[in-house]
Amino acid sequence: MHLDNAKSRKMGCVILNKRTFTVMCLIFTFMLSSCKSVDKPIEKEENISELEKYENTTTDIDAQKEANVATAREKVIQKWASNDSDTDKYIEDIYKQYPDDDTIANIYFYSVAKSQYGYYKSLDNPKYLESAKEYAKNIDPNYDGELSVEIHKFEKELLAEKSEERETSYSQAKEKTDKYNSLTNSEKKAICDYIQSRYDYYDSISGGYAGDKYSNKIWQEAAKKYGLTEDQISIIWMNMYQY
Repeated sequence: MHLDNAKSRKMGCVILNKRTFTVMCLIFTFMLSSCKSVDKPIEKEENISELEKYENTTTDIDAQKEANVATAREKVIQKWASNDSDTDKYIEDIYKQYPDDDTIANIYFYSVAKSQYGYYKSLDNPKYLESAKEYAKNIDPNYDGELSVEIHKFEKELLAEKSEERETSYSQAKEKTDKYNSLTNSEKKAICDYIQSRYDYYDSISGGYAGDKYSNKIWQEAAKKYGLTEDQISIIWMNMYQY
């Protein structure tokens, strides 16, 4: 009797343990599925957070670039007003960093054109007048930013072109300037090599060293060949050892 009771209790324990195990498995499975369902929104939130972080970073970079351009623009305006001896070089250095900014670009071309015109007036050398005109042609006829009134007054008096002619000369000048600004060092070196080859050619047909006798002709040839101005060719040639 005692053995039967003991056996019954033992079997009851086994049954109870099995039932308990089954219940525990169900509870564990439910908890696991619940955890998975909770995990999904968290991952989504993390993804959104990373996207927002990237967008914020991009926005910060763009804002910093705009701030840098605005600062450079203000420096150019202030430097022009100072009329210091190094004004042209100072503005040129900033222009090289921000050639696409309307204010910086137009003040730069105005600055150089005015300086070249000043050399023409004092030295009575027509080459400076041609140089002044080349730079003045790069002034956007539709520019309406800082110093636009005095800039347009100068370029209109210097170029004396009709509206249609002015638009055309500006487009052509801009095309050459854009091309010049996009030149790589290897392309500039190729231009220098071409100029040197032309000097060698003219030396050979002259029976010896011809000096600068054919320099003007060589500059015209190089400018035509590469679609640049003679001033741009001069700048490239003067910096030939940097390429």
